[in-house]
Amino acid sequence: MRHPEIENRIEEEFWKMVSCWSTNHYYEYTDAAFKKVVEKYNEKHRFYHDLVHIDMNLNELKKFSFGHDKDKILYIATFLHDVIYDTLQSDKKNVLQSAEYVKHGYSNFGLNYEESKEVCELIKFTDYSKKYSKNLTIEQQVMQDLDLVIFGQPAPVFDQYDENIRKEYWWVPPLIYQEKRKEVLEGFLSRKYIYQTTLLGLEYEENAKQNLKRAIKRLKN
Repeated sequence: MRHPEIENRIEEEFWKMVSCWSTNHYYEYTDAAFKKVVEKYNEKHRFYHDLVHIDMNLNELKKFSFGHDKDKILYIATFLHDVIYDTLQSDKKNVLQSAEYVKHGYSNFGLNYEESKEVCELIKFTDYSKKYSKNLTIEQQVMQDLDLVIFGQPAPVFDQYDENIRKEYWWVPPLIYQEKRKEVLEGFLSRKYIYQTTLLGLEYEENAKQNLKRAIKRLKN
C-alpha cells in the first residue's frame, strides 16, 4: 500500500539532508536512486516493513544528535536498512543484501566510500539472529533501538504491527508461525533491557514489555 503523505515527507527531508551533505550535483542519479528505494519499500508483499516503518524510525532518530558526520551515517543507514526484504529468505540474508545495496550505490546517496562502510556496518546490526557484545557504540545502540521502537507504541499500534508481520509471513502454516514468532518475541522479552539507549528506554521500555507479553500470550492460546 502506498502512503503518499509519508512518501512526500520522507522525500522532502531526504533532499534537505542530501543538499547539506553532498558536494556533488548529480541530481538525476540521486533522484533515480531515491525513487528506486521508494519502489522497494512499496512492494506489495510488505505490510510492516514499508515506508511507514521507515518514517517512524526517522522521526525517532531526530531525538538524537551526534554531529554532522555521524548524523548523516545514521540517517542513511536508517533509511536503507530494510531496502531488501523478502520473507522467503532469512532475516540475516535480507540485512546483508540491504548492506550490499548501499555498497553498490553509495555515491548516489551523498556518501563517500568510508562513510558507506560505516552505513553498511550499522545496517548489519539489525540482524537480531546474532548475539552482540555488550560494548556497542552509541550509534549501534541507536540503530537497534530505532528498529524496535514499534514494540513500545500504544497497544493498538503494536497490535496492527503484529498483524502485519503475520501478513508478511502468510505462507507459513499457523502452528509453525506461532511457535517461531513466540521464540522471536520471547527472545526480546528475555533481555534485561529491550532498549539500550537511556532516552528510548525511558520512553518505551515498560510499554514494550507489556506489548510483548500480550502478544506472546495470544500466540500460546
